[in-house]
Amino acid sequence: MGLALVAALLLAAPSGARAQVVAPPPAEAEAVPEADETDVTRTDKVVVTALRHAVDTFGVPYFSSILGADELRTGPEARSLPNALRREPGVLLQKTGPGQSSPYIRGFTGFRTLMLVDGIRLNNSVFRDGPNQYWGTVDNYAIDSLELIRGPAGASWGSDAIGGVVNALTGPVAPLDGLEGEFATRWASAERAFIGRLQAEFGQQDVFGARIGVTSKNFGNIEAGDGSGNLPDTAYEEEDWDARVDIPLHANADLTLVAQHVRQDDVPRTHKTIHSVPFHGTVAGTELQRDLDQERDLYYARLAWEGSRGGLFDRARVTVSRQRQEETQERLRTGDKRDRQGFEVHTWGLQAEFEKDTDIGLVTWGLENFHDDVDSFREDFVGGVSTGDQIQGPVADDASYDLFGAFIQDENLHGDNETVLGLRWTRAAADADKVDNPNVPGSDPTTPGNVLDIDEDWSELVGSARTTHFLDADTNVWAGLSQGFRAPNLSDLTSELTDSGIEEPTPDLDPEHFLALELGARARRGDWTGEVVVWNTWIDDMIVRSPTGEVIDDVPVFSKSNVGDGNIWGIETRAEYRPDDEWTWFGVASYQDGEINQFDESGDEVDKPTDRLMPLTAVVGATLDPPQTPWWLQADVLAAAEADKLSLRDETDTERIPPGGTPGYAILGLRGGLDLGDGATLGVAVENLLDKDHRIHGSGVNEPGRNLVITYSKRFGNRRHQPVTRDA
Repeated sequence: MGLALVAALLLAAPSGARAQVVAPPPAEAEAVPEADETDVTRTDKVVVTALRHAVDTFGVPYFSSILGADELRTGPEARSLPNALRREPGVLLQKTGPGQSSPYIRGFTGFRTLMLVDGIRLNNSVFRDGPNQYWGTVDNYAIDSLELIRGPAGASWGSDAIGGVVNALTGPVAPLDGLEGEFATRWASAERAFIGRLQAEFGQQDVFGARIGVTSKNFGNIEAGDGSGNLPDTAYEEEDWDARVDIPLHANADLTLVAQHVRQDDVPRTHKTIHSVPFHGTVAGTELQRDLDQERDLYYARLAWEGSRGGLFDRARVTVSRQRQEETQERLRTGDKRDRQGFEVHTWGLQAEFEKDTDIGLVTWGLENFHDDVDSFREDFVGGVSTGDQIQGPVADDASYDLFGAFIQDENLHGDNETVLGLRWTRAAADADKVDNPNVPGSDPTTPGNVLDIDEDWSELVGSARTTHFLDADTNVWAGLSQGFRAPNLSDLTSELTDSGIEEPTPDLDPEHFLALELGARARRGDWTGEVVVWNTWIDDMIVRSPTGEVIDDVPVFSKSNVGDGNIWGIETRAEYRPDDEWTWFGVASYQDGEINQFDESGDEVDKPTDRLMPLTAVVGATLDPPQTPWWLQADVLAAAEADKLSLRDETDTERIPPGGTPGYAILGLRGGLDLGDGATLGVAVENLLDKDHRIHGSGVNEPGRNLVITYSKRFGNRRHQPVTRDA
């Protein structure tokens, strides 16, 4: 289908001028691109994730968002990187626990959304269905900007890119003499949180630029709104460090070296424990303790260069990466039962990408390969005594997973229209040597027939066709028809996790398929700007967890199958109005609806809403920022309607979702900032001013109550601060 879709449009598309903007690769997103000679649009902001290179957000045929460093560090949701997305249209920020935030983007989360760090996949083969905590292992204080594109992007970014793609960009360091640094802090009363960040930039003119930073985060027990109060067992700690070096090899080539490390200790999953505070009829868990330790390391080297005139490519970049993600869960139950389980995943990545400005437009093509090596373990104890070896932990032990992709994209500007066509072929392969056979009781590896091995592979061809029609320089309409897919990963095939339900290994699963149609419009007219998009995602063969009716230790048992056919649709909009130089009024809103096939407890197939369907949600507010003054003020209201459209899985999740659904809420926030001079800034905010006790739909913990937030930052040094730029 992907080949037929793109081939037909390629034949229909006339040749024309090159794409509207050509700019450096994602590692250099801050570089200001040149406008095309056709002058169809003017450049305000650029986004690199949508088309794999920098393009003007106003003309790109996606509904995209860009969050800068200030928003990631001092914004109203600056506790963690996933939290920063809470006020974005189309995003439901589910929180299993205080350190376990998982954005639902257009109705999808977990392994159906794709997280990138400088264009490198954070997703790996152990990412699980439903909410997970892995996005929180990217330090928001180490990120220069965060980009979000909504909807399937399988042709551009491969498997998992269904709900959307989020790209965390670290930003380049200018190769200049001298030393410059920054100290930043954030303190929040109801979050019981203190964050400190210290970073330094240094280098030598035309030789190298370097940045190193350390971040410390300490979170105490949350003080929820009036009604719930103190939430015990919600505290944890995090320690991070990062480094980046940019080396200009010569006029046409740059080398980038990046290292990141994040460690989180004793992150609680409170709703599973007896410490959980009930909310509107939810029930407390039965476990005495469930904590997670997490670590993530990323190291990569990227070489970017410009080709020779008349060669096969104009620009190229090659990236070699190694990422390690480790998780250990400690669970203590009644009867002096304890288990310790987890995994370690080493992912090697190789990416090669090329661009060529041709007679049929800007052509981007490349190859990507990611290889996972997975070790998994589980130890059970009763009264402190081991009950014996286990075959596997949360996923198969002694396993590997490969994800290879080859892609091509063409951007063609003809008259007042720009067309973007893409195609990707992907091969995924899973190889697991130690899998617990669900048909043999117990998990003793010495029991005959109790150890399975899995060797499966799948291939997919998907396409994308998007177009923008420019009515004038400040108005355009756009449309997109994009395929997404997801190959079964090790979590699908081999999971033995006890989460909100109990899963068993299911070797015989097929890839999931998705097709999305989007229609959007945007305009800017003097003192106002606005954008709206209507979308529908058709779902085919999605792997669905359905309750079997069986319960083990008060936890429902689920089966998995490719029964999921259905659709999700929605509308997203945002607008901004500036009547003068002092005031800015703004607003965003989202609505979603949809159903998918599921099996009920009797085994009958039924149509029910998708998991964690986002209720009608909106943010409206105003900012006062008088020119020539060192201060600014802002007020806004964040409101969500009652979330009462529940899937079968939602209905069984009584620890997180109240009977009948999650109540709606409206919270008021006030904030302001002051430039203290000499590189110092102060921010003060009162979030949830009316102390509303509320919970985001599907979450296992309530939000903070009345929350005083103070931020302070101070820049120092004698080094000129400017981005790396290079002619496009």
